Amino acid sequence: MAEIISFEAYRRLRKLRKIKSARKRQMRLRVRQGDLDGLCGVYAIINAVSLVCGLNQKKQHQLFKSLLRTLEKNHYAAKAVLTGTGRKHLRRMLREAMHYMADAQDTAIKVSPLFPDKAHVNVADYWQGIRAFLSASDETRAVIVGISGRIEHWTCVRSVTRHSLCLSDSNATRYIRKRSCRTGKPKQTHYYLIPSEAWGISLKH
Repeated sequence: MAEIISFEAYRRLRKLRKIKSARKRQMRLRVRQGDLDGLCGVYAIINAVSLVCGLNQKKQHQLFKSLLRTLEKNHYAAKAVLTGTGRKHLRRMLREAMHYMADAQDTAIKVSPLFPDKAHVNVADYWQGIRAFLSASDETRAVIVGISGRIEHWTCVRSVTRHSLCLSDSNATRYIRKRSCRTGKPKQTHYYLIPSEAWGISLKH
Protein backbone atom coordinates (compact mmCIF):
# COMPACT_ATOMS: atom_id res chain seq x y z
CA MET A 1 0.00 0.00 0.00
CA ALA A 2 1.36 3.46 -0.90
CA GLU A 3 2.31 5.67 2.03
CA ILE A 4 0.68 9.13 2.19
CA ILE A 5 3.12 11.89 3.17
CA SER A 6 2.67 15.62 3.66
CA PHE A 7 3.62 18.15 1.02
CA GLU A 8 6.48 19.46 3.21
CA ALA A 9 7.86 15.93 3.64
CA TYR A 10 7.63 15.46 -0.14
CA ARG A 11 9.59 18.69 -0.74
CA ARG A 12 12.31 17.60 1.71
CA LEU A 13 12.54 14.22 -0.03
CA ARG A 14 12.83 15.88 -3.45
CA LYS A 15 15.55 18.21 -2.15
CA LEU A 16 17.49 15.29 -0.66
CA ARG A 17 17.32 13.41 -3.94
CA LYS A 18 18.60 16.46 -5.85
CA ILE A 19 21.56 16.77 -3.45
CA LYS A 20 22.43 13.08 -3.88
CA SER A 21 22.15 13.41 -7.66
CA ALA A 22 24.46 16.46 -7.68
CA ARG A 23 27.03 14.59 -5.57
CA LYS A 24 26.97 11.66 -8.00
CA ARG A 25 27.57 14.04 -10.93
CA GLN A 26 30.52 15.57 -9.07
CA MET A 27 31.98 12.10 -8.47
CA ARG A 28 31.68 11.28 -12.18
CA LEU A 29 33.41 14.54 -13.14
CA ARG A 30 36.26 14.10 -10.67
CA VAL A 31 39.45 12.82 -12.30
CA ARG A 32 42.04 10.57 -10.71
CA GLN A 33 45.78 10.69 -11.23
CA GLY A 34 46.41 9.02 -14.59
CA ASP A 35 42.95 9.61 -16.05
CA LEU A 36 44.15 12.32 -18.43
CA ASP A 37 47.62 11.11 -19.39
CA GLY A 38 48.88 8.38 -21.71
CA LEU A 39 51.53 6.83 -19.50
CA CYS A 40 49.96 3.37 -19.25
CA GLY A 41 53.04 1.92 -21.01
CA VAL A 42 55.27 3.24 -18.23
CA TYR A 43 53.02 1.80 -15.54
CA ALA A 44 52.72 -1.55 -17.34
CA ILE A 45 56.51 -1.92 -17.25
CA ILE A 46 56.71 -0.90 -13.59
CA ASN A 47 53.93 -3.32 -12.62
CA ALA A 48 55.56 -6.18 -14.53
CA VAL A 49 59.05 -5.57 -13.11
CA SER A 50 57.58 -5.16 -9.63
CA LEU A 51 55.84 -8.54 -9.87
CA VAL A 52 59.00 -10.27 -11.06
CA CYS A 53 61.51 -8.51 -8.79
CA GLY A 54 59.43 -7.48 -5.78
CA LEU A 55 60.16 -3.74 -6.02
CA ASN A 56 59.12 -1.58 -3.10
CA GLN A 57 57.58 1.87 -3.61
CA LYS A 58 60.92 3.70 -3.47
CA LYS A 59 62.44 1.48 -6.17
CA GLN A 60 59.28 1.76 -8.25
CA HIS A 61 59.61 5.54 -8.15
CA GLN A 62 63.27 5.34 -9.18
CA LEU A 63 62.36 3.11 -12.12
CA PHE A 64 59.55 5.52 -13.03
CA LYS A 65 62.03 8.41 -13.23
CA SER A 66 64.43 6.30 -15.30
CA LEU A 67 61.72 5.42 -17.83
CA LEU A 68 60.58 9.05 -18.12
CA ARG A 69 64.17 10.13 -18.76
CA THR A 70 64.26 7.62 -21.64
CA LEU A 71 61.16 9.23 -23.16
CA GLU A 72 62.66 12.66 -22.62
CA LYS A 73 65.94 11.70 -24.33
CA ASN A 74 63.96 10.66 -27.39
CA HIS A 75 61.90 13.90 -27.34
CA TYR A 76 58.74 11.89 -26.69
CA ALA A 77 57.82 12.77 -23.11
CA ALA A 78 55.19 15.41 -23.90
CA LYS A 79 53.54 13.30 -26.62
CA ALA A 80 53.50 10.27 -24.31
CA VAL A 81 51.69 12.24 -21.63
CA LEU A 82 49.10 13.55 -24.09
CA THR A 83 48.55 10.68 -26.53
CA GLY A 84 50.28 7.57 -25.16
CA THR A 85 53.36 5.50 -25.89
CA GLY A 86 53.88 3.58 -29.12
CA ARG A 87 55.51 0.20 -29.63
CA LYS A 88 59.00 1.47 -30.46
CA HIS A 89 59.03 3.69 -27.38
CA LEU A 90 57.86 0.82 -25.20
CA ARG A 91 60.74 -1.26 -26.54
CA ARG A 92 63.18 1.51 -25.62
CA MET A 93 61.73 1.69 -22.12
CA LEU A 94 61.99 -2.08 -21.77
CA ARG A 95 65.69 -1.88 -22.64
CA GLU A 96 66.08 0.93 -20.12
CA ALA A 97 64.30 -1.17 -17.48
CA MET A 98 66.78 -4.00 -18.07
CA HIS A 99 69.76 -1.62 -17.77
CA TYR A 100 68.32 0.06 -14.69
CA MET A 101 67.64 -3.21 -12.88
CA ALA A 102 71.13 -4.52 -13.72
CA ASP A 103 73.01 -1.33 -12.78
CA ALA A 104 70.96 0.12 -9.92
CA GLN A 105 69.41 -2.99 -8.39
CA ASP A 106 71.95 -5.68 -9.34
CA THR A 107 69.12 -7.79 -10.76
CA ALA A 108 69.12 -9.17 -14.29
CA ILE A 109 65.76 -9.39 -16.03
CA LYS A 110 64.96 -10.81 -19.44
CA VAL A 111 62.45 -9.44 -21.96
CA SER A 112 61.11 -12.05 -24.39
CA PRO A 113 58.83 -11.34 -27.37
CA LEU A 114 56.18 -14.07 -27.17
CA PHE A 115 55.04 -14.09 -30.81
CA PRO A 116 56.77 -13.35 -34.13
CA ASP A 117 55.95 -9.94 -35.59
CA LYS A 118 53.88 -11.13 -38.55
CA ALA A 119 52.62 -14.45 -37.26
CA HIS A 120 48.93 -15.28 -37.62
CA VAL A 121 47.76 -15.79 -34.04
CA ASN A 122 44.15 -16.39 -33.02
CA VAL A 123 42.78 -15.87 -29.52
CA ALA A 124 43.30 -19.52 -28.54
CA ASP A 125 46.96 -19.40 -29.67
CA TYR A 126 47.45 -16.10 -27.84
CA TRP A 127 45.97 -17.52 -24.64
CA GLN A 128 48.17 -20.60 -24.86
CA GLY A 129 51.31 -18.55 -25.53
CA ILE A 130 50.76 -16.30 -22.51
CA ARG A 131 49.87 -19.26 -20.29
CA ALA A 132 52.92 -21.26 -21.43
CA PHE A 133 55.30 -18.42 -20.62
CA LEU A 134 53.83 -17.68 -17.19
CA SER A 135 53.82 -21.34 -16.16
CA ALA A 136 57.29 -22.21 -17.48
CA SER A 137 59.00 -21.44 -14.17
CA ASP A 138 58.31 -21.63 -10.45
CA GLU A 139 59.51 -18.03 -10.21
CA THR A 140 57.03 -15.17 -10.69
CA ARG A 141 56.75 -13.97 -14.26
CA ALA A 142 54.67 -11.28 -15.98
CA VAL A 143 53.64 -10.32 -19.50
CA ILE A 144 53.24 -6.80 -20.89
CA VAL A 145 50.53 -6.68 -23.56
CA GLY A 146 49.11 -4.09 -25.94
CA ILE A 147 45.35 -3.94 -26.43
CA SER A 148 43.33 -2.06 -29.04
CA GLY A 149 39.68 -1.81 -30.06
CA ARG A 150 37.46 -1.09 -27.08
CA ILE A 151 40.43 0.63 -25.39
CA GLU A 152 43.95 1.64 -26.45
CA HIS A 153 46.04 0.42 -23.56
CA TRP A 154 49.21 -1.22 -22.28
CA THR A 155 48.74 -3.51 -19.32
CA CYS A 156 50.46 -6.25 -17.33
CA VAL A 157 49.18 -9.84 -17.19
CA ARG A 158 50.06 -11.67 -13.97
CA SER A 159 48.15 -14.92 -14.57
CA VAL A 160 45.82 -16.63 -17.01
CA THR A 161 42.73 -18.72 -16.36
CA ARG A 162 40.68 -20.64 -18.87
CA HIS A 163 38.36 -17.67 -19.29
CA SER A 164 40.32 -14.53 -18.30
CA LEU A 165 43.58 -12.61 -18.39
CA CYS A 166 44.22 -11.55 -14.78
CA LEU A 167 45.88 -8.15 -14.67
CA SER A 168 48.09 -5.94 -12.57
CA ASP A 169 46.77 -2.80 -14.20
CA SER A 170 47.33 0.93 -13.84
CA ASN A 171 43.62 1.76 -14.15
CA ALA A 172 42.55 -0.93 -11.66
CA THR A 173 41.02 -3.27 -14.25
CA ARG A 174 41.21 -6.72 -12.66
CA TYR A 175 40.72 -8.99 -15.67
CA ILE A 176 39.77 -9.21 -19.34
CA ARG A 177 37.33 -11.94 -20.38
CA LYS A 178 38.36 -14.26 -23.20
CA ARG A 179 34.91 -14.05 -24.76
CA SER A 180 35.41 -10.28 -25.21
CA CYS A 181 38.75 -10.68 -27.03
CA ARG A 182 39.61 -10.88 -30.71
CA THR A 183 42.71 -10.68 -32.90
CA GLY A 184 42.97 -9.01 -36.31
CA LYS A 185 41.69 -5.61 -37.42
CA PRO A 186 40.44 -3.71 -34.35
CA LYS A 187 36.80 -2.76 -33.83
CA GLN A 188 35.48 -0.91 -30.82
CA THR A 189 33.13 -3.72 -29.85
CA HIS A 190 35.88 -5.99 -28.47
CA TYR A 191 39.34 -6.06 -26.92
CA TYR A 192 41.79 -6.70 -29.75
CA LEU A 193 44.94 -8.51 -28.66
CA ILE A 194 48.10 -7.57 -30.55
CA PRO A 195 50.47 -10.58 -30.64
CA SER A 196 53.51 -8.51 -31.67
CA GLU A 197 52.94 -6.37 -28.56
CA ALA A 198 53.33 -9.13 -25.98
CA TRP A 199 56.59 -9.30 -24.03
CA GLY A 200 57.36 -11.76 -21.26
CA ILE A 201 59.31 -10.43 -18.25
CA SER A 202 61.33 -12.88 -16.19
CA LEU A 203 64.49 -13.13 -14.09
CA LYS A 204 67.62 -13.85 -16.10
CA HIS A 205 69.93 -16.57 -14.76
